[in-house]
Amino acid sequence: MKKASDITVTIQFFEPDEETPVSLVGATSIKFMIKLKETDADNLALVSKVPVANGTNAPLGIAITNITAAEADGLPNNKQLFSEGMAILADGSLARTKTQTFVFANNLIKALS
Repeated sequence: MKKASDITVTIQFFEPDEETPVSLVGATSIKFMIKLKETDADNLALVSKVPVANGTNAPLGIAITNITAAEADGLPNNKQLFSEGMAILADGSLARTKTQTFVFANNLIKALS
C-alpha cells in the first residue's frame, strides 16, 4: 500500500494553445502530474482508474495522456513514475475550478494512500 508521503500531485492551470484545441479544454483546464516513487504496472492501473469526487460528489476520473518513467529527485534508474493527464468530470467535461481541482488532488492522494 502506498503512503501519502510517496505520492506527489502537481497541478498546473493552462490556457488552450495551438497544440490544445479549445474544443477539448474549453476556456481553462487543469493539467496535473502524479509522481510515484516506484514504477509498477499495478500502480499505473490504479492511478488510471481511481474514482474521486468533487464538491458536489460527482465522480471524477483521470485521463492519462502521457506516461514516462524518468530519473528524478535523486532516484536512480527510472524509479519514479510521471503521469500527466486531466481531471475529468462525470459528464465528460474537464474540471475547471480550483476547488474541483484541489478536492480532486486530495481525494486522489487519499485513494492511493
